[in-house]
This record gives sequence, C-alpha cells and structure tokens, in this order.
Amino acid sequence: MSPSDQRMVEKLFSVGALTCLLATKETCFYCPPANAIIVMSTQGYEGKEHRYIDYSINDLLEMVGLARLPGANAKCVILTHCSQLDYYKKFLRESLPLESHFNYFLHDAFVSEINGGVINSRQDCVEWLTYTYFYQRLQHNPSFYGVKNSSRVGTTEYLSELVESTLDDLVKGKMIEMNISEDEDAGQIDEKTEEDEPEIIALNGKITRNSFISI
Repeated sequence: MSPSDQRMVEKLFSVGALTCLLATKETCFYCPPANAIIVMSTQGYEGKEHRYIDYSINDLLEMVGLARLPGANAKCVILTHCSQLDYYKKFLRESLPLESHFNYFLHDAFVSEINGGVINSRQDCVEWLTYTYFYQRLQHNPSFYGVKNSSRVGTTEYLSELVESTLDDLVKGKMIEMNISEDEDAGQIDEKTEEDEPEIIALNGKITRNSFISI
C-alpha cells in the first residue's frame, strides 16, 4: 500500500467511516488508536531463518497501547498458544523489575564524590555503594550482574573488586592518585583539587569532569 493510500485509510478509520482495520505487524504501529485491539498471533515468520519467531515484549506492549480511545473502555485481546499463556500474563500484567546499570558509570560518580569529600578511602567507596539502588538490585538479582556467589560474602567480594578496578582505571587515567599509608590498608584520602590541570585523560569517554584529585 502506498503512503497516500495508507493515510487515507487511517483517516477514514479515525472519522468512523471504517469500523474495522486490518494491519500487518509492520504497519500496525502506525495505526490510530481504537476501542478494541485484537492481536491475532504472537509470532511472525522469519524468511531468512525459515521459522516462526515470537514477537518481542516491546512490540506487544506497543500493540496493546493502541487500545486507548479517550472516554472509552478500550480493550485488547491477544491470541497465543496455551503454552505461552502464563509467559505473557507475567510480562503484560506484572511490573518488570528495573535493573541498575550504575556499575558502568562508577568512574564519574567516584570522581564527583571524592571531589566533594564524601569518599575518603577504598572502604568508603564500598560503604557508599551500599546506599545505592544498584546495591539493592545486586542483592535481589546477583546473576544479572555476573555475581557467581550469591551469598553475602560473594556480594561483598564483588563490590570490593568493582571498587578496586574502578579506582585503578582512575589512577591510570590520571584522574586520582592513590596515597596508601603504612598504618591503614584502606588508604587515607588527602583531598586536593587542581582546577587548572592542563590535560586530563578521558578514559575512553567514561570521565568528563575536568578535575585532578589526590587520594
């Protein structure tokens, strides 16, 4: 169907001249909202692989979202196999947990907190992480973050290794300096910032703050 014909059909449906509109998976996302939506299947045939592939949850949520006429009790019916019924009930009716990706942005966070005097040692880094949403999700879903040992000891070891690798990256990038004292293994931080440092290595784009901090 040409774009002009598609726009004409959509307009006729929107004004009520057409009471039923059939659309393929590729074109249904451009259809106007309706009082009732029926998803005829949750699978599509993939010609390159010569097999049927399930629709993604995001695609199904967009289809369900088309049932949203203002002032109407809109409904959506999804036709699927009995073996997949519980699967779609879980993902369409229950809220999905929101996982954290904070572990990929620790470099920026540590530089900011060290500069503000909140973090003063390696142990402070670990304790500071325990107040984050990342730590909460780490306890509930450790496998998502690659933690093999889901016990409390395993989680603590993971955080220690994460902190150590992040601080090592900052040292190599000349963003901080580790000043390890003989009396304290954790290392006492002597706060020091030099705003006019001429050159800062950006750690492949992870660090954007132009500051130099001595630990």
